[in-house]
Amino acid sequence: MLENQNLPQERVDAHTDTEEIDKLLPEKRFVATVTGQQIEIPVIVWKREVAILRALGKLIAVLPKELFQTEGASTPGSLLKSLSTKLPAILGSLTSDEALEQITAIAAEVIGRDSQWVEENLSSVQIVELIIPFLLKRAKDLTTTLPKLTRSLPDLQESKTSA
Repeated sequence: MLENQNLPQERVDAHTDTEEIDKLLPEKRFVATVTGQQIEIPVIVWKREVAILRALGKLIAVLPKELFQTEGASTPGSLLKSLSTKLPAILGSLTSDEALEQITAIAAEVIGRDSQWVEENLSSVQIVELIIPFLLKRAKDLTTTLPKLTRSLPDLQESKTSA
């Protein structure tokens, strides 16, 4: 690997800019189908995130409430992490076609395919490998971004007293 100190200054700046851009761009991820075919997971846009959140809400509504009793889960990230460790129990306790349909719908949205494609090409392990990392990453992104955004907002109390 080249050392930055041996490069002209404009090259160092270009290299640093490229590193910053790479951090902003989503990493390409792939999932293998049951036949071994590698499928790229597309970038998930807001429309698909909304569909995932709706399906997740429906899934949570039909699962046994005991699965969601999490000790020490104070943030969305810790809640999702706690739930991810219970996923085998969740999958094992599924008695509802609705729950299975919602899991399939979430996987379909994450991979950008329809539910029938998911049912015919992915196993339960592959579906879990799609869903859990997506949910954990989104929860982490939200828990780190929201505090930054709220710090940049003007203090509402100061606005009221100066008005």
